[in-house]
Amino acid sequence: MLDKHLIRFATLEDVDAIMTFINENWKEGHLLATNKSFFLYEYQCGERINFALAIDVTNNKIVGLCGFIKNTEAYQNSCIWGSIWKVIKTDDPMLGIKILEYLHTQSDCKIFSSCGIAPKTIPIYQFLRFKTGKLNHYYRLNDKESYNIAKIVSKEIPEFVENIKVSFKEFNTFSDLQAHFDISSFSEALPYKDAWYLEKRYFNHPVYQYKIFGIDENLGQLNSILITREVAYNGVKVLRIVDFIGDYTQLAGIGYAIQQVMKKNDYEYVDLYAGGLQLDVIEQAGFQLKTDADLNCIPNYFEPFVQENTAIHYFTTSEQDFLIFKGDGDQDRPNFIPQS
Repeated sequence: MLDKHLIRFATLEDVDAIMTFINENWKEGHLLATNKSFFLYEYQCGERINFALAIDVTNNKIVGLCGFIKNTEAYQNSCIWGSIWKVIKTDDPMLGIKILEYLHTQSDCKIFSSCGIAPKTIPIYQFLRFKTGKLNHYYRLNDKESYNIAKIVSKEIPEFVENIKVSFKEFNTFSDLQAHFDISSFSEALPYKDAWYLEKRYFNHPVYQYKIFGIDENLGQLNSILITREVAYNGVKVLRIVDFIGDYTQLAGIGYAIQQVMKKNDYEYVDLYAGGLQLDVIEQAGFQLKTDADLNCIPNYFEPFVQENTAIHYFTTSEQDFLIFKGDGDQDRPNFIPQS
């Protein structure tokens, strides 16, 4: 008996059908279902669209899909991040898993991961022998009398280590970053993010404005960069560290620089979701780990705003040490585009 479903990668000709499928089966009115230019920014690479599709061969309709975002311009040996994964009911209960396996084995990727998986799907990834986990949530409060975004039950502001003080150098253009930071020197990092990805993801984003800081130890060439995004709500602002590239031990020295940025911009707090960081490194910078015993609320959702704590789960096929941040994959993606 012939297989009723064909699994293949998408092309430009599939875009309208994918957007319709998302609208009808994922979430009606979703940005990726209604804004074609943003959809293409996220998933187009030349003639290719970064989705694996399951097609019903009897009617040529999409019955399942999984999108992905890659960290390098080349497909081969890239680290890819699963995005929207959805199948509708068919006579094949394993179709969703087949799509994941196809994406993992046929994309030429080095590592397949996803940040922001639903807890109920964790057993599926464990069945596939993928490593699963939860990002740690770190934060540092500004010393304020009241907080409008965070809900603070117990205000604690840890000391940071001052004898390894560094400064920040902000980059407004990608060419300026390239002049001071050798991205290719981290080609062995997991995951590796090349120049194409950094420029596209953080300097050319069509909606968000990112602040990129080099960590300067006054040695000339920078060895690390922080990617951050300012978020405003209810008349106040916070700063979110969404990505990091470089020597992560340098994070231990950013406490003073972070404090200066917080004071200058009157941020309520700075926070960071990350997996794979050593706790002592980030604690030296004056950040504290958000634990279940910590009754403070450090929100994650702003579109719309939800004042509650959020756990971010992930999976990865990497068997080696692997750093994951909120900016990886599509966790730091807008839900709507403000009208100008």
